[in-house]
Amino acid sequence: MTITYSCIANGRVILAELALTGGSYQVSKNYSENPLMLQEPFPPSNAIIADFQHVLGKCMMKYNQNQGEFMISALKSQVTDVKNSMSQNIDKMLKREEKLNILIDRTDNLQVATKAFQKTTTKTSKKMWWRNYKIIIIICSIFIIIIIILLSTNVIPI
Repeated sequence: MTITYSCIANGRVILAELALTGGSYQVSKNYSENPLMLQEPFPPSNAIIADFQHVLGKCMMKYNQNQGEFMISALKSQVTDVKNSMSQNIDKMLKREEKLNILIDRTDNLQVATKAFQKTTTKTSKKMWWRNYKIIIIICSIFIIIIIILLSTNVIPI
């Protein structure tokens, strides 16, 4: 923001004012009608006005020239903030990627373990089936042998 108008006042009296651009500038009514400013004004001399205007002009020009430097430093600060924010975001993304890779590895390991478990389960179920089948064959064989013995001894009539 550029300063285009400034003034120096003592009480209700404006000692000096300077406008860098043309236009109508009025001191606000709140300032000139403030009850705290009821002291008697004294008229400033032309020498004081000229001195104050000279000082005001220097200060305004210095401030207005430094505005460009201020804006550049403000932009540099914003760029630094954005750069820091982007660096933090990149770090967060890398951490997330690392966690995702760990999760993918765990998932792969779990799939391998699942396949191994299924193979083991299949082998075990086949083994149990054969064991049960053998027991059934043995029981049937014993039953048939008992029936043959009973038939041969005529305990059971034919």
